[in-house]
Amino acid sequence: MKNGLILFALILAATALGVNVMGSHSVERAKKETAFERVVRTGTIRCGYALWDPQMIKDPNTGNLSGYDYDVINEMGSVLGLKVDWVEEYGWGTAEQGLVTGRYDIACNSFWAHPPRAKGAEYSIPFLYLPLFPVVRPGLNGPEDSFAWLNNPEYKMLILSGTIGEIVAKRRFPQAKLVDAFSLSAGADAMMNITTGKADFTFSDWTTANRFLMQNPGGIKILPTMIEVTSSALLLPNDDPRMKVMVDKALAYLLDSGFVRETMTRHLGQDQRVWLHPTAHYESAPPVK
Repeated sequence: MKNGLILFALILAATALGVNVMGSHSVERAKKETAFERVVRTGTIRCGYALWDPQMIKDPNTGNLSGYDYDVINEMGSVLGLKVDWVEEYGWGTAEQGLVTGRYDIACNSFWAHPPRAKGAEYSIPFLYLPLFPVVRPGLNGPEDSFAWLNNPEYKMLILSGTIGEIVAKRRFPQAKLVDAFSLSAGADAMMNITTGKADFTFSDWTTANRFLMQNPGGIKILPTMIEVTSSALLLPNDDPRMKVMVDKALAYLLDSGFVRETMTRHLGQDQRVWLHPTAHYESAPPVK
């Protein structure tokens, strides 16, 4: 009798172990579908996005999107034979979280290069570069051929946490006090914080700052000395190399075919303070003799 009970207990344990193993395999199989596999299976890229004129703009009346990011991503989907579905708006500092949880397949903005993001997401190849310039509040005076004087504990620098602003602040302005702007802020909102004196200075791409200045004469001052140039690329799921290969190949084609140049020129013109094509560094090089 005792031996029978022991045998029965062993059978139950083995059965339970088998069920657990099978259950764990089922869960593992359910989790195995990557974003790339989901996109191929459904024929659709689900895009998350943030708003920032002129990259991505939403009409407040219709909800329709526009902007150069919007045009490039839709064309990327077209050349891949995939539908693009714009499913969710996110904050600039939290975009990779939706990739991790699978709420969207790609963060479909041209993100400024921010190395810490690579802990939770992957970058595509860049499809444009943006020069960045200091923007200061009215009445804040200093040499226009330098930005070093802004590195002062008396001045407050506006940044968006979770973006390249933190790195630029640390490298270029370590003595300035940092003021964090809300990560869902659009470009005009960030500039208004400078105009109203909530911060003394920030940095911006030329287009965002210049458009605000035209709409708010005297509201800010753009220093003409460039701080640095940042690449702009899409955010992709981490540990999904086939997704990166697919997106990179499509973007490379759009660059090589001239689509990106045509699109950016249509939206922003050809002023090199505004944007740079990825080939600009060698297009301007002297010819090889």
